[in-house]
Amino acid sequence: MNERASRIIRTLFLYLVWMLVPVFLGLAIIGGYEAYSPVPMGDMWNGTLGFYVNASHGDWSSWWAQHNEHRILLSRILFWMDGAWFSGKGLFLIVANYLLVAGVAILFFFIWRERSRGWGTFFAVFLSVWLFSWIQNDNMIWGFQSQFVLAQLLPLMAFYFLHRACQSDSHGGRWFAASATCGVMALGSMANGVIALPLLTLLALALRMSRRQVLILAALSILGVFLYFHGYKAVGGHGSLMQSLQQNPEGVIDYMQLYLGGPFYFFLGENPLALMFARIASVVLVVGAILCLQKELSAPHRSSLALAMLCFIPVYRRIGLRDGRRPSHLRRHAGVDQPLHDPCPDGMGCLLRAGCSRAEERGAWHSLVLGLSLCTAGDVHAVLPAACHHPPDR
Repeated sequence: MNERASRIIRTLFLYLVWMLVPVFLGLAIIGGYEAYSPVPMGDMWNGTLGFYVNASHGDWSSWWAQHNEHRILLSRILFWMDGAWFSGKGLFLIVANYLLVAGVAILFFFIWRERSRGWGTFFAVFLSVWLFSWIQNDNMIWGFQSQFVLAQLLPLMAFYFLHRACQSDSHGGRWFAASATCGVMALGSMANGVIALPLLTLLALALRMSRRQVLILAALSILGVFLYFHGYKAVGGHGSLMQSLQQNPEGVIDYMQLYLGGPFYFFLGENPLALMFARIASVVLVVGAILCLQKELSAPHRSSLALAMLCFIPVYRRIGLRDGRRPSHLRRHAGVDQPLHDPCPDGMGCLLRAGCSRAEERGAWHSLVLGLSLCTAGDVHAVLPAACHHPPDR
């Protein structure tokens, strides 16, 4: 295909994906409007209202107290603001959820635009819009879910900012400080945020950053792990990963396969064929991440952006491993339940971005674009009726 024809096709696809922006945003807003209720749901009774009552009575320990295995300090700040400033109606929390998802989408847009030629703009817009897909509805319309988005946004920001610190000579120190700050803040999102600082340390080593920067990140990692687990109490009924692997290895493997490929189950119509494609997608994600990491570490000139994106995969997998140890989550096909698979678009987007330079070198953009376009068609078909109805009770 000559350059002129390729440019025309690229422009057509770009116009198409820009046309999807109001569709996805409109469905997300309509769904949020239809689903809104000032009545708390599920964990909001204890996690939001219970916390606000305790904090209002001067119980400072409630800010850092565990919610299951998590320390959701940042979300509790939002919970307190909603109760103190907005009468606890939950609307502020839903708006905050939408803004946080928008923050992830904007971050992905800039990540994909950076050093991407040709189809890069298409992927930047596509993946940014994809994050507003209705498969993320729990993260948008449920006031308690801000920590789920923060647990993705903060580590991703930390890894990306460390990449920028490597690339910038004049502002490298500022980017490094921003990266370390996001890594520390990730401790107050969810349990998977604990590994953000250790992964930043490994990333700094892989990128051959200065010894001083590596030591700072290593020290923050040790302090962060100590702070998080100081006074930590194991949560009853959740079991351990090793125990689940010993008692029900097939259940853990099945859960992880469907968790990692969860979005494709909804894209393709929630049928047996969709389950098969979800399992295939999970294998592609794991194998693709390993191959990309191997190529980057063995390359004479390592790509800081590719390695930064690959660092997000363990954070994303940590969510699945955390949930996969629970006996209640090991029932058949539980891996496609919501909101358990909500980080999946982020993880897939990071893997695609890490490997996009290889695709560009081999002229494989067209295959990736076609595959993502089919996913979009399936997504719109699946979420169009769902966004206009109330979600099930939690």
